[in-house]
Amino acid sequence: MFAGFTVPPTKQFDLGNGSDLLYFENFLERKEASGYLESLNNELPWIRPTLSVYGQKCEQPRETCYVADEGLPTYKYSGYQPIVYKWEDFPVLKIIANAVHSALPAAKFNSVLLNRYTNGNDYAAWHADDEKVHRVLLTCLKLILHANHKVQRGSYTQRDWEHSVPKRKRVNGLRINLTFRYITSEQR
Repeated sequence: MFAGFTVPPTKQFDLGNGSDLLYFENFLERKEASGYLESLNNELPWIRPTLSVYGQKCEQPRETCYVADEGLPTYKYSGYQPIVYKWEDFPVLKIIANAVHSALPAAKFNSVLLNRYTNGNDYAAWHADDEKVHRVLLTCLKLILHANHKVQRGSYTQRDWEHSVPKRKRVNGLRINLTFRYITSEQR
């Protein structure tokens, strides 16, 4: 076992100041990942919400779905409060979450925000996953099913670094990413 992981990371990056990133290539078997991608695409209640960004209303440039444990604080970003679904509503999501827990037993999470990018025109602008309901020392797990890779951002990475999913004209296929998070029960 590698520092709390049953699967050693393909690459590790020490970003300084308590920020780190672990990259796992081929986290799932390709056939398994393809099946999960299809199931999530077809079974989840995807929505493309209207956001409020710098006082302007705009449609989010990707579809989303939010699943969390019961009793957590309200999750809200850019003026949008997603519907909270239960893990039990989506058996395939529970299977994926269990696989992540098995491979990364030290990681704790109680929610997942899924984003569906239907083609290269869908995107996520530069941002940090630093909402106030998240634990400060957050471990954030991103499972990217189209490429079958997993990235773990730990410690202060969420506070100090931003990320994006840019538009890509040459990307024609479906992409779904799952951001597993640990949300505290107290608001800050």
